[in-house]
Amino acid sequence: MVAVGLVLGLAGPFDTFQIPFGQRIGYWLLMMVAGWAIIRPIGLIADRMAAATGLAPSMMRLMASLIGAFPLSLLVARLFIANSFAAVLHAPALPLIYAEVAGVALAIQLLNHLLFRDAKADQVRAAPHSSPNDLSLDDGADLVSAQISGPQPSTIRDRLSDRLPPGFGPVLALKSEDHYVRVYGGAREELLLMRLRDAVAMLPPATGVQVHRSWWVAHHAVKSASRDGRGAILILTNDITVPVARDNMAAVRDAGWIK
Repeated sequence: MVAVGLVLGLAGPFDTFQIPFGQRIGYWLLMMVAGWAIIRPIGLIADRMAAATGLAPSMMRLMASLIGAFPLSLLVARLFIANSFAAVLHAPALPLIYAEVAGVALAIQLLNHLLFRDAKADQVRAAPHSSPNDLSLDDGADLVSAQISGPQPSTIRDRLSDRLPPGFGPVLALKSEDHYVRVYGGAREELLLMRLRDAVAMLPPATGVQVHRSWWVAHHAVKSASRDGRGAILILTNDITVPVARDNMAAVRDAGWIK
């Protein structure tokens, strides 16, 4: 935030270039630090709500930025156009100030996403249970398991289960949702803060197939399958519907789900 404040202080956007240099730098540093102090806690609450409700984390963070921009707009208006917060609420320029503050907040949210999207996944890889010999599948491409057959779920001891609540049961499928992976079991599901490829790497090899860039499915989880254009649709034993990308149809056929 200090770095961004210095850049904005030098650039002087939103008609702040007319402010004397020292005051302009101080103003933008104050705004960035104050914005972080206001929006960051709201963002943490948004992440917890996303994990608890299953809503998209990116949408929740967007809402956090829009909510946090309001008190920050009051602070900006208090510094520039009014002598009290009561007067600020009636200031005609407040909507425009809010739009500018919200725009900066959303831009910083995007910058934060681009710079630190892999930080949590790196922590997962560096954890004591990680192994450099783990299988790694890239969730940015339609990759599949190299082998189709594997042990039954009752014989599997996987490291992903250590991150799941007791009694979760065998993993049926994994779905990538922004920074999170939704883990589907027989009668419940759980949202974990990690990448899809890291979650797949924590499962024993040859226990499933990545059928889509956002989906991995266990061999024992498929109840039925049907073609859908050039792709396919899988119905799992928990009645979840999973799309199959056309590039993964060969692996689905090799698995015996579709002829």
